[in-house]
Amino acid sequence: MDLTRINNLDELKDLLDLLSKYEVNEFGIESEGRKLHLSMKQNAPAGPAGIAVLPGSGLPLAVPSLPHPPASAQAQSPGEAREGLPPGVKAVTSPMVGTFYRAPSPEADPFVQVGDRVEEDTVICIIEAMKVMNEIQAGVAGVIKDILVKNGESVEFGQPLVHLQTQ
Repeated sequence: MDLTRINNLDELKDLLDLLSKYEVNEFGIESEGRKLHLSMKQNAPAGPAGIAVLPGSGLPLAVPSLPHPPASAQAQSPGEAREGLPPGVKAVTSPMVGTFYRAPSPEADPFVQVGDRVEEDTVICIIEAMKVMNEIQAGVAGVIKDILVKNGESVEFGQPLVHLQTQ
């Protein structure tokens, strides 16, 4: 983005409207020695910021990370409904698009294995999105029945990652 092209309040308002449309709370850019930093005060949830890209621009933007959906929301996910899981089996789904990792680093042991008992707050994997590592928690207590994604594979929003036996 060429900051020299923002020459009047109408152009600045257009940029603010675009940021508001995509619910971006903070934006910063530096070009040709000029800096622009916008911060929009909203009742946004507190938490670590992630990075997104403004569609069509390639510009990195700071946005609040989304909380992992509760287990009750996961149980209603489209992926699980299509699978027709047996009673007592819940799917933990991906809350975002990214890359699935079973361990915190290539040399480390996986967070969980089939047969492991997990609690709601047990980290089961990491999903990397825009160079941000997002720990995904089980969301429900149970036993790992299946791990559905291979290490390093791309995942989609709502895609089942793990099946948990909850009963």
